[in-house]
Order: sequence, then C-alpha cells, then structure tokens
Amino acid sequence: PGQGYNTHPDYFTTQDDSDFDFHPYSGGSNRFATVFMYLNEPEEGGNTVFPHTSEIGSLDDVPQHALDMFSPSSWERSITEDCYTKLGVPPKLGTAALFYSITPDGQIDASSHHAACPLINGTKWGANIWIWNKQRYGDLRTGEPRTIQMKNQCDEDVYISWERKDNGVIKPGGVLQVNSYEHHRFKASFGSHKEEKIAEFTVQSEPVEGQDWIIKPPRQHGLHASTSSTNDNNDATNSGVEVEVINDKDYKVCISWEGNEFATLGAQMKTVINTFENHVFAAAWPACGFKPFMEYRVRDSKKQIWRIEPDHEEL
Repeated sequence: PGQGYNTHPDYFTTQDDSDFDFHPYSGGSNRFATVFMYLNEPEEGGNTVFPHTSEIGSLDDVPQHALDMFSPSSWERSITEDCYTKLGVPPKLGTAALFYSITPDGQIDASSHHAACPLINGTKWGANIWIWNKQRYGDLRTGEPRTIQMKNQCDEDVYISWERKDNGVIKPGGVLQVNSYEHHRFKASFGSHKEEKIAEFTVQSEPVEGQDWIIKPPRQHGLHASTSSTNDNNDATNSGVEVEVINDKDYKVCISWEGNEFATLGAQMKTVINTFENHVFAAAWPACGFKPFMEYRVRDSKKQIWRIEPDHEEL
C-alpha cells in the first residue's frame, strides 16, 4: 500500500537519444499505443488515471483515509485526488487499458500522460505491451550494404559518429568514404563526436551505387541573435529587442528559432531573450523536434512580453 507511479508519457523524445528519429510525422518511430493488462484485482486504489484530461463527475468523494496516507505537498496525494476527478481505468482482473500516445497525423498526444494511482489496500500486478509504428528504439535495423561519400563544407573539423561511436573526422573541404548499410543513421558534430549534432544522415535504399552527404555550416543562432544572422532574413532589422517569455502552462516547453533548439522553459517559469525585430520564435512540447503549437514574431518595441498561455490553440 502507498506505492504508485507519478504522471508520465509512454513515448520517447530526442532527449532520450538524439541519434534516433522519434518523430512519426516525419517518418520516425515511437510508441503509438499502450495496452496495460491487469493481472489481479487489488482491494482499493491502483487505477490508471489520465490527469491531463478534463474533470468528470465523480460518484464518490476522495476517501479521507486515502488522503491521510500522504503529506499535503506530495505527488501521491495530488494523484490520489486526480484518481477521483479525472478519467481513469480501474484494475479489474482480466481487463486492460488501451490508449494512444500518437495522434492520427503522427503528433504527440499530451492527454495520453498517465499515472498509477497509489494503492490504498492490497497488491497490484500488471503487464505492459508497447506497440511501435515502425522499428522500435533499441532494435537496430540493418539492410543492404551501401557506400556513402561524406563531404565537409564547414570551415572546421567535423566529427562523424554512428550509434554514439566515433566514426572518423573530416577536415574542412575533405571527403570521407564510409561503407555502411541501409537505415543506418550518422551524426556530424563540432569539437568531438560526443558533442551536439549539427547535421545527420540516414542511409537510403536508393541510389545503390553510392550516396552523397554534404555537411553544410549550421545557421548561426543563440540567445543573442547577432546582426550577421539577420542577413538570412530580409524581414529582420538591426533594432535590438528584449522579449520576456513567460510559460503559464503546467509543463515545460521548448523554444526554437529558425528550426534550432533555443531554450527549454519549465512550467510557470520565465526567461528573457535579446533578439531583433521580426525574428520568429516557436514553442513546442515536449521537445523542439515536435510540431510547434505557438509562434511569436518580435514586434517594433524595445521591451515585449510573450506569454505562453494554457488556452492557446495549436497551430
């Protein structure tokens, strides 16, 4: 009694492994459905609850003896309250809860976040079946042999890695030929093969007789967007702007600029961005690799506030 599992998703994000494509909407793979089977029937508690769903009418009040088991500020007490007011599935022997983590268009479904309600009395046994839309993470897919020509167009050394292992260094203007296989994914980085990727390449089925990977310099980005970066955007000006970003949501969001991860902002947190007029930032969840639900274009004002509110509709 007293044990449970706090709110969590069943899908993976790029924070789990940046070398794997977890985005189903762009051809990647993830857990799109979960079947949780109940192998026994505990006396009290142990429901599977979905805290991000709307409140529903409850037939019973939260039992006081259940609340008294936990301190007022604990996650166990908070989840116990959700178990009587949010959508949930009771553990019944021989039944199962089926839910989807991915929407039909391949996007992450935030309402799939779930928790195991703390047990009040008894013992709970269950088993998970996670269904992937394609090759699962950790199950290396290998096809026919292929040859790749990797060409470095950057002005510094590029470090190549595969499955987080060092695969060579390419000097500026240099070429590296690699014998590999279909579906293998390579990463290019500056500094060392363990650093953040600047580009990646997945070996394709065609062409059979050789494939080219041109590694180009990444576009400049950062918390202080420089004047040189505005040359890539004819709409941007050199007028410095301070934007205060406030995340009013109850979960963290990822901020990006020109498709590059920029900052992660926790729930109910704020930060300040020094940037330029007409730059466009995007907010995504749970990571920047997912479809943005909101965008913000910097206006002609020295100080601005971008408030990421809970009731904004997705783009």
